[in-house]
Amino acid sequence: MPENVERRVTEALRVRITESAALTTTPQEAREWILQQAPQDASLLTGTMLAQMVEWHDFAGMSRFALQYGEESGSDEVLAAFLKSAPASSREEVLKLAEKIEDPGVRGEVTARFAR
Repeated sequence: MPENVERRVTEALRVRITESAALTTTPQEAREWILQQAPQDASLLTGTMLAQMVEWHDFAGMSRFALQYGEESGSDEVLAAFLKSAPASSREEVLKLAEKIEDPGVRGEVTARFAR
């Protein structure tokens, strides 16, 4: 996806899920919107969206969605994007989930952010 398109979709997603009226947006609804707006980058944007939603949903719940959508896509990209954008306060959970990422390079990128 060209950088300017990715930036616009990411910003639109951020606004969509952080406006007070949109706080009731479910992960499923946000995922459907992403699939309509940028299907070619749905995994990356879904992971980022789930990490943003941790602000008002619990980390464990958003983790389950990241794992589910990753399984559906057959890729580690959703989980990796989720963990790369996860809040630093979720360090232990991130490191545990990172073990599920098959690609050692991607797993290393995720865990490097949380190295002490």
